Amino acid sequence: MKLFPMLYFSELFNKQVATDKGKILGQLKDLFFLYGEIPTLTILAVEDKDSRKLIPLSFLKKINHTLTVAHDYEAVEQTESELSVAGNLLDRQVIDLKGDKVVRINDVIISESPNYYISGIDISVWGVLRRLGLLKPVINILRQLKITVLQEALSWGEIQNLELMQGKIQLKVKEEKLAKIRPEDLADYLQTTNIDNIKTFLSNLNLEKAAEVFASLTGAHQTELIRQFKAEMAARFVDLLDPDEAVDILLTVSEKRRQSILEFVSSEKKEELSHLLRHSSTPMGELMTTEYLVVNSNLTAKEIIDKIRLETSDFACLYAVYALNEKSQLVGVFSLHELLMQPPDNPVYKFMVANPVTLHLSTPADIALNRLIRYNLSALPVINNQKHILGMVTLDDLSDYIKR
Repeated sequence: MKLFPMLYFSELFNKQVATDKGKILGQLKDLFFLYGEIPTLTILAVEDKDSRKLIPLSFLKKINHTLTVAHDYEAVEQTESELSVAGNLLDRQVIDLKGDKVVRINDVIISESPNYYISGIDISVWGVLRRLGLLKPVINILRQLKITVLQEALSWGEIQNLELMQGKIQLKVKEEKLAKIRPEDLADYLQTTNIDNIKTFLSNLNLEKAAEVFASLTGAHQTELIRQFKAEMAARFVDLLDPDEAVDILLTVSEKRRQSILEFVSSEKKEELSHLLRHSSTPMGELMTTEYLVVNSNLTAKEIIDKIRLETSDFACLYAVYALNEKSQLVGVFSLHELLMQPPDNPVYKFMVANPVTLHLSTPADIALNRLIRYNLSALPVINNQKHILGMVTLDDLSDYIKR
């Protein structure tokens, strides 16, 4: 029926369609297919200036410079199970299970044996050039320069498009495959779909990976998911997030919903979150985190290093270590570099910086930012009137004020 063993959608797009008796029907604008292990093409979408016709592929007789269909064709309607190459595939992002990354579909590969079907996708720049009609000129130039550039194509079995099946997700892949893809890439991809897709996808991942992806989503997506998940599932994500990030999300939901989620949060995390939530209405309370380390000023350098190994494995970052006296009051601070330069038996009070720069709950954000910049610091502790540490604010927490 056709001249070539393999075609690209871009090669068929806008081709003239005519009957075997010479009647011009219009131009090919789309192809419809049935989703499955072998996605079979079913319909030609043909348009002219006045109308749009959907012609079953069974009437296709020949593909050459023109697509020829039988003169006695019968037009049909698209069914719910039929998807569009142009609408559901082209320019969409998919997960490449072979390369463990998210890629863009630049063209669709079509094969025939025994029926026309989608055999793969082109994710290379060739797909873009082919659609622009520039492929042959570019290839000729590269040949003259003796430059070889390989085409990047994936077979249908090597990808997973989460938007197919009209919003339903079918995960054919093992979790270890998805584990290799960066959470940020998965989050970027998921944000091109809808909340139902994201919700189903996260439910199919292991909890740790799901939390990493969740943390990389936008605040709007996170909030909507927390609202939709059952309280117990929402609590699992909240439990794995940094405390300040978790509080930001919890503050976007109602008090009743917040309390129902906290009921399922681990007791230690619940205490942290409740502490931050109590101070959330203050300038620094809204920004601070409880992810910091305090030590007694009498401990030795070696004891501090052992404590860091034991207590900070889940920290995103350790900016500094704060020293307390016997009354749990803040008396000093030191950096990790300063710690590592000390003899193992040297006590903290001998090398800490006494009377560190601090913030209070009522400190305005712009003043907090000025202090960080003035003293060239990455983080500052927030204390109360008794000099007890309540939390810590980082330069990253104040990033929104830097942009103003």
